[in-house]
Amino acid sequence: DFNYQTKTEQTAELFSLQREYVLICFYDPECASSENVLDQLADSVKINEHLLGRRLDILCVNVEGDTPSWRERQLPEGWIDACDDNYSITANLLYDLSDLPSLYLLDDEKVVLLKNATVKQIESSLP
Repeated sequence: DFNYQTKTEQTAELFSLQREYVLICFYDPECASSENVLDQLADSVKINEHLLGRRLDILCVNVEGDTPSWRERQLPEGWIDACDDNYSITANLLYDLSDLPSLYLLDDEKVVLLKNATVKQIESSLP
């Protein structure tokens, strides 16, 4: 579990999310690869069906903290736009973030189903 901060400066925790699946996207808003993956997620029909059907939460976490580039970047409606404002994820090595972006698919018990996955792997894993 970890805490995150939203752009409205509310703090929440991963385990408070209650949907059937949670897709975590750890990213850097200044990284071209991160932008590419965020666009792929936004364009994915299957992922959007699960999001609209309230079966999936998409939690995007800027691992660089509360930065101006994160504040300027707008994510699609319905996504949780967050940052690791106290750097606990990286400092405590909670997730393998050797490459960004890094996608994790979790079930409702927060068990990791896919780690460092591609968008296609996530699409294939969702029923």
